[in-house]
Amino acid sequence: MISKLRGQMLNMSRHKFASNVCEKALVTADPESRRLLIEEIMSPKQDGVSPIVTMMKDQFASELDPVGAVTCPGF
Repeated sequence: MISKLRGQMLNMSRHKFASNVCEKALVTADPESRRLLIEEIMSPKQDGVSPIVTMMKDQFASELDPVGAVTCPGF
């Protein structure tokens, strides 16, 4: 399931129901997969904006921010 989310975290996290899947993936993934998902969220895109900035402004994606902070405090 993690492989299906890779490259789609921003789009999926902005969807009402898919955001729950993203949240569960962050909580249950093994450390390496979790690192890859968090890296995808944090890395700037071609326009220079990190997906995390977009996610913080979205009503569904913003719920992933606290989950990521709790799940990956040392990232």
